[in-house]
Amino acid sequence: LRHCGFSSLPNNAFANTPNLVKLFLAHNSLTSLNALNFNGLSNLRHLDLSYISQDLLTGLIGYEQQVDPYNSLTEGLDLSEDVFAPLTNLSFLDVSYTKLLSYSARAFRSVAVIQLSLCYTGIPIIVGSMMNGSLKVLDISGNPGITTAIHHDASEARGFNANLEILVCENSTVKHLDWLNGMISLKVLLLGYNNINQLTNVTFANMESLEILDLSNNHVSNWHQRVFVSNENLFILDLSANNINVLTTEMLYDMATVEFLAIGQNSFVCHCLLREFIELAAKNSQAISSTTTSTISPSEEMHKSEGDYNVLFRVIHSYIIDFDEENYKCIDLDNSEFYLFEQERCTFDRTLLDNLNLGVAANTTTANIVKFTLMFFGFALVAFIIYISKWEYIKYFCIIVRNATVLSLLKHKNESLLRKQSLASVAGCYMYDVFVSYSEQDRQWVLDELLPNLERTEDIAVCLHERDFQVSDGSLK
Repeated sequence: LRHCGFSSLPNNAFANTPNLVKLFLAHNSLTSLNALNFNGLSNLRHLDLSYISQDLLTGLIGYEQQVDPYNSLTEGLDLSEDVFAPLTNLSFLDVSYTKLLSYSARAFRSVAVIQLSLCYTGIPIIVGSMMNGSLKVLDISGNPGITTAIHHDASEARGFNANLEILVCENSTVKHLDWLNGMISLKVLLLGYNNINQLTNVTFANMESLEILDLSNNHVSNWHQRVFVSNENLFILDLSANNINVLTTEMLYDMATVEFLAIGQNSFVCHCLLREFIELAAKNSQAISSTTTSTISPSEEMHKSEGDYNVLFRVIHSYIIDFDEENYKCIDLDNSEFYLFEQERCTFDRTLLDNLNLGVAANTTTANIVKFTLMFFGFALVAFIIYISKWEYIKYFCIIVRNATVLSLLKHKNESLLRKQSLASVAGCYMYDVFVSYSEQDRQWVLDELLPNLERTEDIAVCLHERDFQVSDGSLK
Protein backbone atom coordinates (compact mmCIF):
# COMPACT_ATOMS: atom_id res chain seq x y z
CA LEU A 1 0.00 0.00 0.00
CA ARG A 2 2.86 2.39 -0.71
CA HIS A 3 2.24 5.67 -2.55
CA CYS A 4 -1.53 5.30 -2.24
CA GLY A 5 -2.20 8.80 -0.95
CA PHE A 6 -3.84 7.66 2.30
CA SER A 7 -4.45 10.49 4.75
CA SER A 8 -6.20 8.20 7.22
CA LEU A 9 -7.10 4.55 7.76
CA PRO A 10 -10.58 3.32 8.74
CA ASN A 11 -10.98 1.35 11.93
CA ASN A 12 -10.76 -2.42 11.50
CA ALA A 13 -9.40 -1.91 8.01
CA PHE A 14 -7.44 -5.18 8.22
CA ALA A 15 -9.89 -7.21 10.30
CA ASN A 16 -10.43 -9.67 7.45
CA THR A 17 -6.71 -10.33 6.88
CA PRO A 18 -5.67 -12.28 9.98
CA ASN A 19 -2.85 -14.06 8.14
CA LEU A 20 -1.15 -10.86 6.99
CA VAL A 21 2.56 -11.01 7.88
CA LYS A 22 3.97 -7.87 6.23
CA LEU A 23 2.31 -4.47 5.82
CA PHE A 24 3.86 -1.56 3.89
CA LEU A 25 2.28 1.88 4.37
CA ALA A 26 5.29 3.98 3.36
CA HIS A 27 5.06 7.20 1.32
CA ASN A 28 1.54 8.13 2.36
CA SER A 29 0.08 11.20 4.09
CA LEU A 30 -1.31 9.67 7.27
CA THR A 31 -1.90 12.11 10.10
CA SER A 32 -2.77 9.72 12.93
CA LEU A 33 -2.86 6.02 13.81
CA ASN A 34 -4.52 4.18 16.70
CA ALA A 35 -4.98 0.61 17.88
CA LEU A 36 -8.31 0.21 16.02
CA ASN A 37 -6.50 0.70 12.70
CA PHE A 38 -4.52 -2.52 13.29
CA ASN A 39 -7.22 -4.77 14.73
CA GLY A 40 -6.99 -8.32 13.43
CA LEU A 41 -3.25 -8.19 12.67
CA SER A 42 -2.04 -10.38 15.52
CA ASN A 43 0.20 -12.33 13.11
CA LEU A 44 1.82 -9.26 11.59
CA ARG A 45 5.62 -9.40 11.87
CA HIS A 46 6.78 -6.60 9.55
CA LEU A 47 5.35 -3.04 9.56
CA ASP A 48 6.69 -0.23 7.37
CA LEU A 49 5.60 3.30 8.31
CA SER A 50 8.53 5.13 6.73
CA TYR A 51 8.46 8.36 4.70
CA ILE A 52 4.99 9.41 5.85
CA SER A 53 4.59 13.15 5.40
CA GLN A 54 1.68 15.59 5.27
CA ASP A 55 3.52 17.52 2.53
CA LEU A 56 2.33 14.90 0.07
CA LEU A 57 -1.24 16.17 0.39
CA THR A 58 -0.44 19.26 -1.70
CA GLY A 59 0.21 17.29 -4.85
CA LEU A 60 -2.71 14.97 -4.25
CA ILE A 61 -5.30 17.74 -3.86
CA GLY A 62 -4.37 19.09 -7.28
CA TYR A 63 -3.31 22.66 -6.64
CA GLU A 64 -0.16 24.38 -5.49
CA GLN A 65 -0.13 25.73 -1.99
CA GLN A 66 2.52 27.94 -0.49
CA VAL A 67 4.42 26.04 2.16
CA ASP A 68 4.17 27.47 5.66
CA PRO A 69 7.63 27.18 7.28
CA TYR A 70 6.03 26.95 10.74
CA ASN A 71 4.09 23.81 9.85
CA SER A 72 7.16 21.71 10.62
CA LEU A 73 6.78 22.68 14.28
CA THR A 74 3.26 21.30 14.60
CA GLU A 75 2.93 18.68 11.86
CA GLY A 76 3.77 15.05 12.36
CA LEU A 77 2.28 11.61 12.67
CA ASP A 78 0.16 11.24 15.79
CA LEU A 79 0.54 7.76 17.31
CA SER A 80 -1.79 6.80 20.13
CA GLU A 81 -0.25 5.29 23.24
CA ASP A 82 -1.65 1.80 22.48
CA VAL A 83 -1.34 1.89 18.70
CA PHE A 84 0.88 -1.22 18.53
CA ALA A 85 -0.99 -3.22 21.18
CA PRO A 86 -2.82 -5.50 18.67
CA LEU A 87 0.48 -6.40 16.98
CA THR A 88 1.56 -9.04 19.47
CA ASN A 89 3.98 -10.82 17.10
CA LEU A 90 5.55 -7.72 15.56
CA SER A 91 9.33 -8.11 15.18
CA PHE A 92 10.24 -5.43 12.59
CA LEU A 93 9.10 -1.79 12.74
CA ASP A 94 10.34 0.91 10.37
CA VAL A 95 9.30 4.50 11.09
CA SER A 96 12.34 6.11 9.45
CA TYR A 97 11.98 9.57 7.87
CA THR A 98 8.48 9.97 9.30
CA LYS A 99 8.11 13.09 11.42
CA LEU A 100 6.53 12.13 14.74
CA LEU A 101 4.82 14.39 17.22
CA SER A 102 6.71 14.57 20.50
CA TYR A 103 4.10 12.76 22.59
CA SER A 104 4.08 9.90 20.06
CA ALA A 105 7.15 8.57 21.89
CA ARG A 106 4.76 6.99 24.41
CA ALA A 107 3.64 4.54 21.73
CA PHE A 108 6.99 2.74 21.83
CA ARG A 109 6.77 1.85 25.51
CA SER A 110 4.81 -1.32 24.72
CA VAL A 111 6.76 -2.31 21.61
CA ALA A 112 8.71 -5.56 21.91
CA VAL A 113 10.26 -5.77 18.45
CA ILE A 114 13.64 -7.15 17.41
CA GLN A 115 14.42 -4.52 14.76
CA LEU A 116 13.41 -0.87 15.07
CA SER A 117 14.25 2.14 12.90
CA LEU A 118 13.51 5.60 14.28
CA CYS A 119 15.97 7.54 12.14
CA TYR A 120 15.05 11.14 11.30
CA THR A 121 11.72 10.98 13.12
CA GLY A 122 12.41 13.85 15.51
CA ILE A 123 11.60 11.65 18.50
CA PRO A 124 13.00 13.51 21.52
CA ILE A 125 13.64 10.79 24.08
CA ILE A 126 13.98 7.08 24.80
CA VAL A 127 12.87 6.15 28.30
CA GLY A 128 12.02 3.31 30.62
CA SER A 129 11.12 -0.11 29.23
CA MET A 130 10.70 1.19 25.68
CA MET A 131 12.57 -1.82 24.29
CA ASN A 132 11.43 -4.45 26.81
CA GLY A 133 14.73 -6.27 26.49
CA SER A 134 14.00 -7.85 23.08
CA LEU A 135 15.57 -5.27 20.77
CA LYS A 136 18.64 -6.33 18.78
CA VAL A 137 18.76 -3.79 15.93
CA LEU A 138 18.16 -0.05 16.48
CA ASP A 139 18.60 2.98 14.23
CA ILE A 140 18.19 6.39 15.89
CA SER A 141 20.18 8.47 13.39
CA GLY A 142 19.27 12.09 12.79
CA ASN A 143 17.65 12.59 16.20
CA PRO A 144 19.77 15.07 18.19
CA GLY A 145 17.02 15.28 20.81
CA ILE A 146 17.69 11.71 21.89
CA THR A 147 21.42 12.41 22.14
CA THR A 148 20.84 15.54 24.19
CA ALA A 149 18.65 13.62 26.62
CA ILE A 150 21.23 10.84 26.94
CA HIS A 151 24.10 13.28 27.51
CA HIS A 152 22.04 15.08 30.14
CA ASP A 153 21.12 11.93 32.04
CA ALA A 154 22.78 8.60 31.31
CA SER A 155 19.82 6.79 32.88
CA GLU A 156 17.80 7.77 29.81
CA ALA A 157 19.77 5.10 27.93
CA ARG A 158 18.45 2.26 30.07
CA GLY A 159 16.28 1.23 27.17
CA PHE A 160 19.49 0.24 25.37
CA ASN A 161 19.67 -3.27 26.75
CA ALA A 162 22.55 -5.73 26.76
CA ASN A 163 20.92 -7.74 23.94
CA LEU A 164 21.41 -4.96 21.39
CA GLU A 165 23.64 -6.18 18.54
CA ILE A 166 23.39 -3.39 15.94
CA LEU A 167 23.20 0.30 16.81
CA VAL A 168 23.12 3.10 14.24
CA CYS A 169 23.38 6.63 15.61
CA GLU A 170 24.67 8.83 12.80
CA ASN A 171 24.28 12.59 12.42
CA SER A 172 22.95 12.98 15.95
CA THR A 173 25.51 15.35 17.53
CA VAL A 174 26.95 12.54 19.65
CA LYS A 175 30.00 13.70 21.60
CA HIS A 176 30.44 11.39 24.59
CA LEU A 177 30.27 7.59 24.49
CA ASP A 178 29.85 6.72 28.16
CA TRP A 179 26.24 5.68 27.56
CA LEU A 180 27.45 2.71 25.48
CA ASN A 181 29.01 0.91 28.45
CA GLY A 182 26.13 -1.51 29.04
CA MET A 183 25.86 -2.73 25.44
CA ILE A 184 28.09 -5.77 25.81
CA SER A 185 26.56 -7.67 22.86
CA LEU A 186 27.13 -5.01 20.20
CA LYS A 187 28.51 -6.34 16.93
CA VAL A 188 27.89 -3.34 14.66
CA LEU A 189 28.23 0.27 15.86
CA LEU A 190 27.80 3.10 13.34
CA LEU A 191 28.56 6.57 14.74
CA GLY A 192 29.47 8.56 11.64
CA TYR A 193 28.84 12.31 11.20
CA ASN A 194 28.92 13.22 14.89
CA ASN A 195 31.10 15.33 17.21
CA ILE A 196 33.19 12.58 18.81
CA ASN A 197 36.69 13.90 19.50
CA GLN A 198 38.25 11.51 22.00
CA LEU A 199 38.62 7.76 22.41
CA THR A 200 39.78 6.23 25.70
CA ASN A 201 40.85 2.76 26.77
CA VAL A 202 37.44 2.16 28.40
CA THR A 203 35.21 3.38 25.57
CA PHE A 204 34.88 -0.02 23.91
CA ALA A 205 36.34 -2.20 26.67
CA ASN A 206 33.07 -4.08 27.32
CA MET A 207 32.27 -4.71 23.66
CA GLU A 208 34.21 -7.92 23.10
CA SER A 209 31.85 -8.97 20.29
CA LEU A 210 32.26 -5.75 18.29
CA GLU A 211 32.99 -6.50 14.62
CA ILE A 212 32.19 -3.32 12.67
CA LEU A 213 32.86 0.22 13.93
CA ASP A 214 32.21 3.38 11.91
CA LEU A 215 33.63 6.61 13.36
CA SER A 216 33.92 8.47 10.07
CA ASN A 217 33.33 12.23 9.77
CA ASN A 218 33.95 13.00 13.43
CA HIS A 219 36.75 14.88 15.20
CA VAL A 220 38.76 11.89 16.44
CA SER A 221 42.47 12.66 16.84
CA ASN A 222 45.52 10.52 17.62
CA TRP A 223 45.45 8.32 20.69
CA HIS A 224 48.43 7.29 22.82
CA GLN A 225 46.97 4.34 24.69
CA ARG A 226 45.37 1.13 23.46
CA VAL A 227 41.69 1.70 22.62
CA PHE A 228 40.68 -1.58 20.95
CA VAL A 229 42.72 -4.00 23.05
CA SER A 230 39.54 -5.86 24.11
CA ASN A 231 37.99 -5.93 20.63
CA GLU A 232 39.73 -8.95 19.14
CA ASN A 233 36.81 -9.59 16.76
CA LEU A 234 36.94 -6.12 15.20
CA PHE A 235 37.59 -6.52 11.46
CA ILE A 236 36.13 -3.32 9.91
CA LEU A 237 37.22 0.08 11.24
CA ASP A 238 36.32 3.36 9.52
CA LEU A 239 38.23 6.43 10.78
CA SER A 240 38.04 8.47 7.58
CA ALA A 241 37.48 12.25 7.62
CA ASN A 242 38.71 12.85 11.17
CA ASN A 243 41.59 14.84 12.72
CA ILE A 244 44.26 12.13 12.69
CA ASN A 245 47.70 13.44 11.68
CA VAL A 246 50.10 10.68 12.77
CA LEU A 247 49.85 6.96 13.45
CA THR A 248 51.20 6.34 16.94
CA THR A 249 52.56 2.97 18.07
CA GLU A 250 49.37 2.34 20.03
CA MET A 251 47.27 3.06 16.95
CA LEU A 252 49.32 0.59 14.93
CA TYR A 253 48.78 -2.05 17.61
CA ASP A 254 45.02 -1.42 17.44
CA MET A 255 44.97 -1.54 13.65
CA ALA A 256 47.06 -4.71 13.47
CA THR A 257 44.07 -7.00 14.03
CA VAL A 258 41.68 -5.05 11.78
CA GLU A 259 40.88 -6.73 8.48
CA PHE A 260 39.48 -3.72 6.61
CA LEU A 261 40.56 -0.17 7.39
CA ALA A 262 39.55 3.30 6.19
CA ILE A 263 41.63 6.31 7.31
CA GLY A 264 41.44 8.63 4.30
CA GLN A 265 40.65 12.37 4.35
CA ASN A 266 42.70 12.99 7.48
CA SER A 267 45.26 15.76 8.03
CA PHE A 268 48.34 13.54 7.94
CA VAL A 269 51.81 14.91 8.59
CA CYS A 270 54.19 13.65 5.91
CA HIS A 271 56.41 10.78 7.07
CA CYS A 272 58.04 7.87 5.29
CA LEU A 273 56.64 5.23 7.65
CA LEU A 274 53.11 6.51 7.07
CA ARG A 275 53.70 6.24 3.35
CA GLU A 276 54.83 2.61 3.73
CA PHE A 277 51.87 1.67 5.89
CA ILE A 278 49.35 3.13 3.44
CA GLU A 279 51.22 1.77 0.43
CA LEU A 280 51.28 -1.74 1.81
CA ALA A 281 47.61 -1.71 2.79
CA ALA A 282 46.67 -0.19 -0.57
CA LYS A 283 48.60 -2.92 -2.36
CA ASN A 284 46.50 -5.49 -0.50
CA SER A 285 43.32 -3.70 -1.59
CA GLN A 286 44.45 -3.80 -5.21
CA ALA A 287 45.24 -7.47 -4.82
CA ILE A 288 41.65 -8.11 -3.71
CA SER A 289 40.17 -6.28 -6.71
CA SER A 290 42.42 -8.11 -9.17
CA THR A 291 42.14 -11.67 -7.92
CA THR A 292 41.12 -12.84 -11.38
CA THR A 293 44.44 -11.77 -12.91
CA SER A 294 46.79 -12.41 -9.99
CA THR A 295 48.09 -15.87 -9.16
CA ILE A 296 50.14 -14.86 -6.11
CA SER A 297 48.81 -16.21 -2.85
CA PRO A 298 48.62 -13.95 0.21
CA SER A 299 51.44 -15.84 1.92
CA GLU A 300 53.66 -15.45 -1.16
CA GLU A 301 52.80 -11.75 -1.38
CA MET A 302 53.73 -11.31 2.27
CA HIS A 303 57.04 -13.09 1.74
CA LYS A 304 57.66 -11.00 -1.36
CA SER A 305 57.02 -7.71 0.44
CA GLU A 306 58.74 -8.54 3.68
CA GLY A 307 62.11 -7.34 2.46
CA ASP A 308 60.70 -3.98 1.40
CA TYR A 309 58.34 -3.48 4.32
CA ASN A 310 60.00 -5.38 7.15
CA VAL A 311 58.92 -2.76 9.66
CA LEU A 312 55.20 -3.05 8.93
CA PHE A 313 54.83 -6.54 7.47
CA ARG A 314 52.91 -7.68 10.54
CA VAL A 315 49.86 -5.71 9.29
CA ILE A 316 49.99 -7.30 5.85
CA HIS A 317 46.41 -8.52 6.28
CA SER A 318 44.96 -5.01 6.66
CA TYR A 319 43.13 -3.70 3.61
CA ILE A 320 42.40 -0.07 2.80
CA ILE A 321 38.74 0.03 1.76
CA ASP A 322 38.59 3.72 0.84
CA PHE A 323 41.84 4.04 -1.05
CA ASP A 324 42.00 7.00 -3.40
CA GLU A 325 45.06 9.17 -3.89
CA GLU A 326 42.91 12.26 -3.40
CA ASN A 327 41.89 11.00 0.04
CA TYR A 328 45.42 10.19 1.15
CA LYS A 329 47.41 13.41 1.21
CA CYS A 330 49.79 14.83 3.79
CA ILE A 331 51.09 18.21 4.91
CA ASP A 332 54.80 18.89 5.44
CA LEU A 333 56.47 21.36 7.80
CA ASP A 334 56.01 24.17 5.28
CA ASN A 335 52.24 23.56 5.26
CA SER A 336 52.44 22.32 1.67
CA GLU A 337 50.16 19.49 0.59
CA PHE A 338 51.52 16.37 -1.09
CA TYR A 339 50.28 12.97 -2.11
CA LEU A 340 51.55 10.33 0.29
CA PHE A 341 53.25 8.43 -2.50
CA GLU A 342 55.26 11.52 -3.42
CA GLN A 343 57.20 11.12 -0.19
CA GLU A 344 60.60 9.45 -0.15
CA ARG A 345 60.93 5.96 1.25
CA CYS A 346 62.53 5.54 4.66
CA THR A 347 66.33 5.44 4.42
CA PHE A 348 67.29 4.80 8.06
CA ASP A 349 68.40 1.40 9.36
CA ARG A 350 65.23 -0.69 9.45
CA THR A 351 66.80 -3.32 11.67
CA LEU A 352 66.36 -0.88 14.54
CA LEU A 353 62.60 -1.38 14.19
CA ASP A 354 62.49 -5.10 13.44
CA ASN A 355 61.40 -5.84 16.98
CA LEU A 356 58.19 -3.87 16.47
CA ASN A 357 55.66 -6.68 16.87
CA LEU A 358 52.37 -5.20 15.78
CA GLY A 359 50.52 -8.48 16.10
CA VAL A 360 51.01 -8.93 19.83
CA ALA A 361 48.80 -7.06 22.26
CA ALA A 362 51.37 -6.35 24.97
CA ASN A 363 51.16 -4.10 27.93
CA THR A 364 54.29 -2.02 27.35
CA THR A 365 53.99 -0.18 30.66
CA THR A 366 54.04 -3.40 32.67
CA ALA A 367 56.91 -4.73 30.58
CA ASN A 368 58.99 -1.62 31.25
CA ILE A 369 58.35 -1.81 34.99
CA VAL A 370 59.42 -5.45 35.09
CA LYS A 371 62.50 -4.71 32.99
CA PHE A 372 63.73 -1.85 35.16
CA THR A 373 63.01 -3.81 38.35
CA LEU A 374 65.12 -6.73 37.13
CA MET A 375 67.91 -4.37 36.10
CA PHE A 376 67.91 -2.68 39.52
CA PHE A 377 68.12 -5.93 41.46
CA GLY A 378 70.75 -7.24 39.05
CA PHE A 379 73.03 -4.26 39.64
CA ALA A 380 72.40 -4.46 43.40
CA LEU A 381 73.38 -8.14 43.44
CA VAL A 382 76.58 -7.52 41.48
CA ALA A 383 77.53 -4.63 43.78
CA PHE A 384 76.93 -6.78 46.87
CA ILE A 385 79.11 -9.61 45.56
CA ILE A 386 81.92 -7.21 44.74
CA TYR A 387 81.63 -5.61 48.17
CA ILE A 388 81.94 -8.96 49.97
CA SER A 389 84.75 -10.53 47.95
CA LYS A 390 86.86 -7.66 46.59
CA TRP A 391 86.43 -4.79 49.06
CA GLU A 392 90.19 -4.33 49.65
CA TYR A 393 90.82 -3.98 45.92
CA ILE A 394 88.01 -1.46 45.60
CA LYS A 395 89.37 0.53 48.55
CA TYR A 396 92.86 0.54 47.05
CA PHE A 397 91.45 1.64 43.69
CA CYS A 398 89.56 4.54 45.31
CA ILE A 399 92.75 5.68 47.10
CA ILE A 400 94.66 5.67 43.82
CA VAL A 401 91.94 7.71 42.12
CA ARG A 402 91.90 10.19 45.01
CA ASN A 403 95.68 10.64 44.95
CA ALA A 404 95.71 11.06 41.20
CA THR A 405 93.03 13.74 41.49
CA VAL A 406 94.95 15.64 44.19
CA LEU A 407 98.19 15.51 42.20
CA SER A 408 96.37 16.76 39.12
CA LEU A 409 94.95 19.72 41.06
CA LEU A 410 98.36 20.58 42.54
CA LYS A 411 99.96 20.40 39.14
CA HIS A 412 97.32 22.70 37.71
CA LYS A 413 97.85 25.20 40.56
CA ASN A 414 101.64 25.20 40.10
CA GLU A 415 101.25 25.79 36.39
CA SER A 416 98.94 28.71 37.14
CA LEU A 417 101.45 30.27 39.54
CA LEU A 418 104.30 29.86 37.07
CA ARG A 419 102.17 31.45 34.37
CA LYS A 420 101.48 34.46 36.61
CA GLN A 421 105.15 34.84 37.48
CA SER A 422 106.06 34.70 33.82
CA LEU A 423 103.55 37.41 33.01
CA ALA A 424 104.86 39.53 35.90
CA SER A 425 108.43 39.27 34.64
CA VAL A 426 107.37 40.27 31.16
CA ALA A 427 105.44 43.25 32.51
CA GLY A 428 108.46 44.67 34.37
CA CYS A 429 108.39 42.81 37.70
CA TYR A 430 105.96 45.11 39.47
CA MET A 431 105.54 44.40 43.19
CA TYR A 432 101.99 45.76 43.43
CA ASP A 433 98.93 45.72 41.26
CA VAL A 434 97.16 48.74 42.70
CA PHE A 435 97.85 51.71 44.97
CA VAL A 436 95.03 52.81 47.27
CA SER A 437 94.91 56.30 48.67
CA TYR A 438 92.36 57.12 51.35
CA SER A 439 91.52 59.64 54.01
CA GLU A 440 91.54 59.10 57.74
CA GLN A 441 87.72 58.80 57.77
CA ASP A 442 87.86 55.83 55.31
CA ARG A 443 90.84 54.10 56.91
CA GLN A 444 88.85 51.57 58.94
CA TRP A 445 86.69 50.51 55.95
CA VAL A 446 89.76 50.05 53.76
CA LEU A 447 91.49 47.86 56.34
CA ASP A 448 88.42 45.78 57.29
CA GLU A 449 86.53 45.46 53.99
CA LEU A 450 88.48 46.46 50.89
CA LEU A 451 91.88 44.95 51.71
CA PRO A 452 90.67 41.41 52.63
CA ASN A 453 88.45 41.20 49.54
CA LEU A 454 91.16 42.27 47.12
CA GLU A 455 94.14 40.39 48.54
CA ARG A 456 92.52 37.20 49.81
CA THR A 457 89.66 36.72 47.40
CA GLU A 458 90.84 38.33 44.16
CA ASP A 459 94.60 37.71 44.72
CA ILE A 460 95.47 41.35 43.96
CA ALA A 461 98.59 42.97 45.50
CA VAL A 462 97.56 46.26 47.16
CA CYS A 463 99.94 49.04 48.10
CA LEU A 464 99.01 51.14 51.15
CA HIS A 465 101.04 54.16 52.14
CA GLU A 466 100.94 53.44 55.87
CA ARG A 467 101.93 49.79 55.44
CA ASP A 468 104.12 49.52 52.37
CA PHE A 469 105.87 52.91 52.07
CA GLN A 470 109.33 52.64 53.69
CA VAL A 471 111.22 55.90 54.00
CA SER A 472 114.62 55.46 52.27
CA ASP A 473 117.94 56.80 53.48
CA GLY A 474 118.06 59.25 50.64
CA SER A 475 114.77 60.74 51.67
CA LEU A 476 115.89 61.13 55.27
CA LYS A 477 119.03 62.92 54.20
